[in-house]
Amino acid sequence: MTRNNRDIRDRLMWRLVALMLIVLVGWLTVLLFQQVGEREAAEEELARMQAEREAAPEAPAPAARPRALGLSTFGIRQLEQAGLGDDPEQGLLDDLQGRPDLIPEEPVLGGTHYFVAEEMAVLNDHWVYAVFEDGHIRGAAIFAFEVDGDGAIRWEAVLSRVEG
Repeated sequence: MTRNNRDIRDRLMWRLVALMLIVLVGWLTVLLFQQVGEREAAEEELARMQAEREAAPEAPAPAARPRALGLSTFGIRQLEQAGLGDDPEQGLLDDLQGRPDLIPEEPVLGGTHYFVAEEMAVLNDHWVYAVFEDGHIRGAAIFAFEVDGDGAIRWEAVLSRVEG
């Protein structure tokens, strides 16, 4: 190969390398501008969403929750003094559970009503909620109670409903 051909080949090679570098730099520049554009669009979307959130009316405050279910401290003290023992809430539930005759609904198909112990709860110092069934039907009732000074509990079915 002659020196002239070699110089031409070297020049072409360097020109090709320079062209490839120019194309690479151009491609990287395009990618950079795309990234900047996408970031600006995302920032605009975020600003729009924040403005919408600030302009939206505030959600109403949640309703006040009732106090916890169960006997009050005063109710516990009164029932303990009336003779219901150290756990008057359980004493009430046990007494009611032993009184299926208080269930205001009639059993069907020869069934016998009973209270479902896992689904009974003292609501407050005056009422107890109890689920009952007879093997065929199921229902629930709210019972009012009063405790005499000697610990005797008087029950009254206030409300009941059979499911189905």
